[in-house]
Amino acid sequence: MRVLLLDWMFEVSAELFLKRQTYYLAVNYVDRYFSKVRGVSREKVQCVGTSALYLASKMEEINPPKLEMLSMATAGGSTKQQILDMEKQLLKALGYYLNP
Repeated sequence: MRVLLLDWMFEVSAELFLKRQTYYLAVNYVDRYFSKVRGVSREKVQCVGTSALYLASKMEEINPPKLEMLSMATAGGSTKQQILDMEKQLLKALGYYLNP
């Protein structure tokens, strides 16, 4: 599953003209998330990758892609709200999100 996800993420990164460093950071986020969270369903794997790309692009890119573009890249696999919810779960798992 990981190989398929990373191939897909690389293709999306190329289509959106993202920096290579953005892709590498997203892969780091995905690997760290999967090392902490067990039992991720097949349906959620693409959403994890999409959220990781979105988060990494906000960190690395001058003009990160719009959420609509990433949602369209999933071909209906993830809605904008699902990507945002997964981003929050990703940040929690990585220890960056503290609920106020």
